Amino acid sequence: MDLCPVCGHSTAHLKDTVLFHKETGTLVYGGESARLSASESKAFAVLWAAFPELVVLERMHIAIYPSPDDEPAYAESTVKVFIHNLRRRIAPLGMAIENIFGTGYRLRFPSLPQE
Repeated sequence: MDLCPVCGHSTAHLKDTVLFHKETGTLVYGGESARLSASESKAFAVLWAAFPELVVLERMHIAIYPSPDDEPAYAESTVKVFIHNLRRRIAPLGMAIENIFGTGYRLRFPSLPQE
């Protein structure tokens, strides 16, 4: 029996439930789990809070770099790398991130019917 890394209970009842613990970067879905980095957790938190809506690029930048003083000159490239890495971590869980070119990102569950 697999145990949920977030709550410690059996994962049998969690097949259609998303559990996300931002502080530890633990994400559980479909009976699988993944550990996210701090920046990946920030990005996922924004996507999850907006689901199924689009997250505009500016909102994603603010989530990862809340203070303009913290944002490096190459922040746009860094955010793209975080999204790339996040896509790789969540794919085994049955999740995806859709890129809306020049606009933003949207969290998707390819196994579920899309609107």
